[in-house]
Amino acid sequence: MPSADDDENILVNCPLTPPLAKFTLTEALPPIPPPVRFAAALACTLLITPAAFADSGRQKAILDLGPAAYWPLDENTTDHVVRDRSHHDHDGFYEGATAGAPGSGPGRRAGLFGIPGINLVGTNVAAQGNAARTIIAWIKTTYQFPQAIVATGTPDFFQAFNLVMTYNGFCQSLGVMGFADDFYPCGAFLADGAWHMVAATYDGAGDLRLYVDGNLDSQAPGSFYATAGQTNYIGRSNHEIDDNCCHRPFHGSIDDVAVFSRALTAAEIAALAGL
Repeated sequence: MPSADDDENILVNCPLTPPLAKFTLTEALPPIPPPVRFAAALACTLLITPAAFADSGRQKAILDLGPAAYWPLDENTTDHVVRDRSHHDHDGFYEGATAGAPGSGPGRRAGLFGIPGINLVGTNVAAQGNAARTIIAWIKTTYQFPQAIVATGTPDFFQAFNLVMTYNGFCQSLGVMGFADDFYPCGAFLADGAWHMVAATYDGAGDLRLYVDGNLDSQAPGSFYATAGQTNYIGRSNHEIDDNCCHRPFHGSIDDVAVFSRALTAAEIAALAGL
């Protein structure tokens, strides 16, 4: 059932809202005390529109896989808090990114990114040491220079695990920056202005894999990480140097970011990419 946080996603036919009106996604509900609104399921008829939950299939699929954190980035343009929908309380906040941009499908919303992105510092989402992990996101960009998608860990030798693109300087493709154990292959071209699902998985035993749109893009056996700390961001690197050097802000839109404490399988990633 939708929560009281989902006001903008609900059509309400309710005697508590004058006069038995229905409200669309683009209209705000009239002011109703939160306890009354939360109890609307008892006193009102709640009609969920297909457009309102157009991405509910993807969101449910991601949540069913048990993420350590999941940020749909579907907040309103006036929101400042980035909500973790995994219910693990890894909320962040918008610093330079803007909520409410068009998302990666009908009825979806995304973050439109600028300097310095979304701040997740202090959230305990970065897998520590050489532990298994996965990062997934949907991205759209035409920028052909280095930019960071998701940053986790600490900017020091072997202590980060950052999902990035164009970090080799000439291929607009996916890579992982580990602050020593870096992997920047020339894979699928991503700066084409289309939405792409990207993922990095690491099994904790040396096997790093990158996926684009559900397909294995590249692989780096023999990888090793000693991730430490929680200097985590979406849409920028965790370099703590001036903006002109190494923040590498993302230029474009990002949607449905999630991190997992295990390596998702190829089949799981392919299934998500199809949603």
